[in-house]
Amino acid sequence: MKTKEVKIVPLQGDLVSDNLDQLKANFLFLLKTKNLRGLILQMEQVRLIDVAGMSLLVDLSLKLKARGGRLALLKANPQIAHQLLVAELFRFIPLLGDENQARQWMKQ
Repeated sequence: MKTKEVKIVPLQGDLVSDNLDQLKANFLFLLKTKNLRGLILQMEQVRLIDVAGMSLLVDLSLKLKARGGRLALLKANPQIAHQLLVAELFRFIPLLGDENQARQWMKQ
């Protein structure tokens, strides 16, 4: 039996409605990975996020949960972190500040 794994995926650019199609396709591909138990999206290179981008993150989180997995965000810049806080996404998706927190999260 294969060990379940956590993947760290670096994101770049903007998570806005105009450019989410390729990202959605990439996420759907990742979800086909049978041994995926967790996904950490590295957010330090993301400059902007809008409602569509947040919706994509929530949708990905729900899809992972439905199959026994989970999603976390790593190193969001202060502007993105504030937007996620205002939108209360932290209730569903943890924001990890550094690699140490990410390693601890992976062990849970």
